[in-house]
Amino acid sequence: MQLCQPKKTSESSYNGARIPHLFPNEKLELKTAKSNPYFENFEDTLLRHIAASLNISFEQLSRDFSKTNYSSARASMLESWKFFLSVRHIIPARFCQQIYALWLEEMINKGVIELPGNANFYQNPSAWTRCYWIAQGQTHIDGVKEVERLERLYALGAITFEELCMMLGKDYQEVLEQRQREAQELKAYGLSPPSPNSNPAVNKATAE
Repeated sequence: MQLCQPKKTSESSYNGARIPHLFPNEKLELKTAKSNPYFENFEDTLLRHIAASLNISFEQLSRDFSKTNYSSARASMLESWKFFLSVRHIIPARFCQQIYALWLEEMINKGVIELPGNANFYQNPSAWTRCYWIAQGQTHIDGVKEVERLERLYALGAITFEELCMMLGKDYQEVLEQRQREAQELKAYGLSPPSPNSNPAVNKATAE
């Protein structure tokens, strides 16, 4: 007795995708993801989980700030900023700093850079290679409020002018040199440097 095996039908495919075989009077209905009314909620939930795993806020990942207010957006950005600062501390301290130390050592050995007073680089290399790495400043939602916060911290002595400039992503020495050049040019043209008290826009924002 022999078993009857069904004949193998040829399967149709296109670019590796299998085309389904339909019975008579059947229709294949294709729906896009956006046609589903629950797709937006699914997308938001997925993006929130991805943002949490990346240690960033949902608004920064989705570029959608329409579902949050100022306080919530600022709180989420501050939490993300803590993570960014920790990464910045690791990368310059372990990577950029080592490259700078090797470059400086090579330049001293080649005689391109001369140390003052016939000092020996190898007696205290950490003292010669010590430096601060300045990265891009923090993004602010409300610039006026953030400036007021920095101004109060500086007035109280909680931060120095160097730290204030570093928060803005600038070198305080370059800022001072540029301010000196501008002050000299303003004096040469008979102009007085601008003052925050003389700016009506600043006074209005401060009053509000």
